[in-house]
Amino acid sequence: MAKKFDEKLKLLHVLRILHEETDDEHRIFVPRIIERLREVDIVAERKSVYRDLETLSDFGFDISHDRTGCALLSREFRLAELKLLVDAVQASRFITGERRDELTAKLTKLAGRHQAKDLRRSVRTEEGDRAINKSVLINVDWIHSAIAENKKISFQYFEWTPKKEQLLRHDGKRYELSPWTLIWNNENYYMLAYDEKRDGIVHFRVDKMKNIRKTDRTREGFETY
Repeated sequence: MAKKFDEKLKLLHVLRILHEETDDEHRIFVPRIIERLREVDIVAERKSVYRDLETLSDFGFDISHDRTGCALLSREFRLAELKLLVDAVQASRFITGERRDELTAKLTKLAGRHQAKDLRRSVRTEEGDRAINKSVLINVDWIHSAIAENKKISFQYFEWTPKKEQLLRHDGKRYELSPWTLIWNNENYYMLAYDEKRDGIVHFRVDKMKNIRKTDRTREGFETY
């Protein structure tokens, strides 16, 4: 036998149903909402669903409710913005196939069920053009973490040889710099950092950085940056 849930929990389920089933072009009627609630063993009457819709509207959700049905009209990201983000992820050279699909799946969840179909389109890219280095995202995390904590980082830097082998610069000696920002340019991530020895700003390609570590030393070079 179906059991009656807490009204607060029912409210969240109503919001989830609106998020999944509706958008600017797709609406849902209250009887269908009641059916969806029954799928999770929640018993609801029309009046209580109407109250939930009013409560969500009062709270600030852009919900339309009239004789044509109900719909959640606005979201954090518009469909065009989500398409732009999905295309950027799919076309990125440094994100591996598995991670790319993972990120795309997360982005599609921000849209409704109907809009998600448009987001699942495939962007044609040559896998051979993607960077081999799978540690770029890890490097980006390390750098962002150091910036947030106002710390210097140390790392090794390499170049690719004609034989596609990694050759460490300066015989593997570690660099120690003050990272200030990351920029995306020419299909690559670059770190801009202050170099105390040169008393200036230098840049390094993130995909060529290895063994990044945060140090205990506070960053320098803010004025120069």
